[in-house]
Amino acid sequence: MNNDKRKMTKSVNDKILTGTLGGFAEYFGWNATLVRIAFVILSIYPGHFVIGAFIYIAMMVIIPSKNSYSGFNGFGGFNQDSHDSSEHSNGRKVIHDVEEHDKKD
Repeated sequence: MNNDKRKMTKSVNDKILTGTLGGFAEYFGWNATLVRIAFVILSIYPGHFVIGAFIYIAMMVIIPSKNSYSGFNGFGGFNQDSHDSSEHSNGRKVIHDVEEHDKKD
């Protein structure tokens, strides 16, 4: 049995607004541009704009962020599953073993 558990998260690298559709495309291995085009076409189809907007907002709230903070658009509660304190602090990379030298004139 395959224990590889993939988790759908918002994309960090492939995002236009919130990374929701980019993360959706990454999860299924699809082209994010084609997913966005299909979503827009289906949303602007007569009578479906409100439904498309509702679906997008629901996905935006439900799908967690990859960064250390989850919730609405990456802001909110602390998510320990995706936070590695030894490598990152508040979304910034921590540099270890750095030496400072005085500049000699």
